[in-house]
Formats: sequence, structure tokens, C-alpha cells
Amino acid sequence: MSEPPVQANLERNHLELLLRASRMLNSSLDLQQVLDTLMSQAVEVLGAERGLILMREEGDNQWVPRSARSLNVETIVSDGFRFSRGVVD
Repeated sequence: MSEPPVQANLERNHLELLLRASRMLNSSLDLQQVLDTLMSQAVEVLGAERGLILMREEGDNQWVPRSARSLNVETIVSDGFRFSRGVVD
């Protein structure tokens, strides 16, 4: 039985995102560039209002925002940037 067109399109978009992510990871040594590109693509493909990548600092237990985007592709990380820690912690 075939999938509904909307579901099939969504799955294709997700697979395309994974393929682009894989290519990006293999093409750049600049971690920040990779994170920013992946975040922008994920927000676009998933239709999210915003996205955030958190990473733990080496030797620390603190989550630090490394890349964040709003739907209009502007970077939303700044010194005053706050995010909910409920899901993270």
C-alpha cells in the first residue's frame, strides 16, 4: 500500500536533509560552519519556527548554545540569549 502524498513528501525532505548533512560533515573541518549549515537546513526542511544545537563544554557539565536560528535565518545566539533548560536538564 502506498503512503499518502504529504507523508511521502515529508519523508523525502527528511532524507534529503540527512543526505545534505552527511555531505556537509564530510566536506568541512570548521565545526561552527557545519553546525550553522545543519541548523539552517533543519529549520527549513522541518518548517520549524526556530532551532537550537546545544553542546557540552569540554570538562564541564554545562550545555552551551552553539548554533541557533529563527525561521527567517537570523542567528539568535547572543550574550543575552536564554533558552528553556527543562528539556535539556
